[in-house]
Amino acid sequence: MNAYILSIGAELLHGHITDTNATFLSQELDARGIELLHVIQVGDDRKRICESIERALSEADIVICTGGIGPTEDDLTREGIADALGETPEVDAELRAEVEAFFAKRGLTMPERNAKQAWLIPSAEALPNPVGTAPGWFVETDGKHYWLTPRVLRLGLSYLHSLPYWRHAQLALEELCARVRQSCALSVLDGEDIVYLLRQHTKRILPVSPSLGSRLPAHAVSMGRVLLAALPDDALDTYLAGATLKPLTGATVVDRDKLRRRILQARTQGFAWVDRELDESICGLAVPVRDADGRTVAAINVSLPTGEFDREQAARLFLLPLRQAASQLRSSMI
Repeated sequence: MNAYILSIGAELLHGHITDTNATFLSQELDARGIELLHVIQVGDDRKRICESIERALSEADIVICTGGIGPTEDDLTREGIADALGETPEVDAELRAEVEAFFAKRGLTMPERNAKQAWLIPSAEALPNPVGTAPGWFVETDGKHYWLTPRVLRLGLSYLHSLPYWRHAQLALEELCARVRQSCALSVLDGEDIVYLLRQHTKRILPVSPSLGSRLPAHAVSMGRVLLAALPDDALDTYLAGATLKPLTGATVVDRDKLRRRILQARTQGFAWVDRELDESICGLAVPVRDADGRTVAAINVSLPTGEFDREQAARLFLLPLRQAASQLRSSMI
């Protein structure tokens, strides 16, 4: 038996995030003795998704797809599958009720656009997603098996469920996103990178769109600055001495002395503002999330389109909601 993996999303093609999903799936297939023929990255283009699926189905027994199953206009994986199989997706009443219940448990009303996540085609069986709003699909056609996976990783979920604040973090981030109407995220520091644990995005889709498990360089993002600011002085010295500081844009701070000053500024003021250092289109404001003992265990941020807010405007509009969300998380750890 053999397989294809299709990783869908413009952020993968642009190199903004690492395809950790494909790595995990490749290892799982190998462990089960299934030959992996190809890993293909496809952008958010309905025709190309369809063509990639048709090619995969013509060559492989199993096709696994990850990405592109959110509620927004550029989440086109469902449409691509339906086109490839000649079927029409429709809202499944039971799935819609489950998505609505997911929001209701958090005191929220499901946005109508999320009804798209309750789509099914006649040949598909829904795959449950216990921690999000996007169920997957399982399709068997002409002896071929096709999985559209919920955009979560089992290894990541095992880790996340072990965190005491995980369930509270989901609710806090959803409430923050609904309040500020901007994309929000929660991450932790791992070596020279931050790793995304949660992300809530708004209707506005930014070019960089990290997901669960995505890694970004800590030096170039607001959450990274906050997390680095929490390091003991000797650990920060070690980081600055050995870190790879890649210039991702013309604004990226790669001078080590200058970066140290920015990190220490974040430590002093209790938040970090980073503008156009990861991508020319994005800026961000972040604050630390502390546990009951006052130790920084994560960071939470608001991502914003460059040019619509400067540092002062962002702090005035978003700093208080961010700190309140962080305080809500800390309360859950006491």
